[in-house]
Amino acid sequence: LDFYGLTLASGSDGAPRIERGPDFAAKSRGWLRAGDHNHLRLTRILASLRLLGLGAESRALFHCLDELASWPPGPGPRCGGPDETFQGSRPYG
Repeated sequence: LDFYGLTLASGSDGAPRIERGPDFAAKSRGWLRAGDHNHLRLTRILASLRLLGLGAESRALFHCLDELASWPPGPGPRCGGPDETFQGSRPYG
């Protein structure tokens, strides 16, 4: 997660939550853009988490990526929605 500028936190209910870390803006410049090869790595991370029985962590990462799909706010290029960018990686069933 650190490579992507993300951190693991816990929600008020104790569930894992992944959020932007303090260096997110700088680190995201290296991967948060359409067609970046790191999206394939993130897809493999999502799948691996599920296979290892870490469904809650997989869902947390997916939801974080879902929010980041429209980051930064305002006009400009986007990395695409997670369904488009991380095809086949939905953390469900």
